[in-house]
Amino acid sequence: MENPIKNSKLHQFLIATTVFVVGGSAVHLFVMIIDYLLMPSFSHMDLRSDFFGSVMALAMLPMAITYGTCLLGVYFFWRKAKNALALAYKKEALRREAEEVVQTMQRLTGILAEHLSSHNAEILHWVENRVQKTGAAPPSIERSSHKIAEAMKALTEVSFVSPYVGKQPLTVCEFETAFQKKLKNQSFTSGCEDF
Repeated sequence: MENPIKNSKLHQFLIATTVFVVGGSAVHLFVMIIDYLLMPSFSHMDLRSDFFGSVMALAMLPMAITYGTCLLGVYFFWRKAKNALALAYKKEALRREAEEVVQTMQRLTGILAEHLSSHNAEILHWVENRVQKTGAAPPSIERSSHKIAEAMKALTEVSFVSPYVGKQPLTVCEFETAFQKKLKNQSFTSGCEDF
């Protein structure tokens, strides 16, 4: 199997050579045709009887090389501009995608916070009533309520603070990893490999 890098370099070399030789010759031929049409009587060239022999004579070689070199320069600048535009487009697409992920995470966190906080408030209200009536509430329920509050705080920090400070999470996997780091006491495996 051939190496794609060598194949790509060979391909680029062939294109550059074609631009230099064919492009330089074509531009030189075009300029000579314009010269012939504007000044039909050259003193040292016989363009009427031997046009191509006169145009592509050894004395005309420096002009053709100059045209080829100019075209080669234009070709390389065009390739650099094309690659720069492709890179800028890719970066812009990644930025937009990351922005959409952040906005989606923030919307989901807001919806989740709204529902969990109302239900957690009911649990805390029940715990408070239970403490007032019996003097104690089941510790597991109090712990669970605090864990829910801590998890919501961690998710809020990851969704609303992390995207704007430090190393910004840009993908769902990075958000998941950042959220898991906030929940150090709850260890569960990441599903990032699935993305």
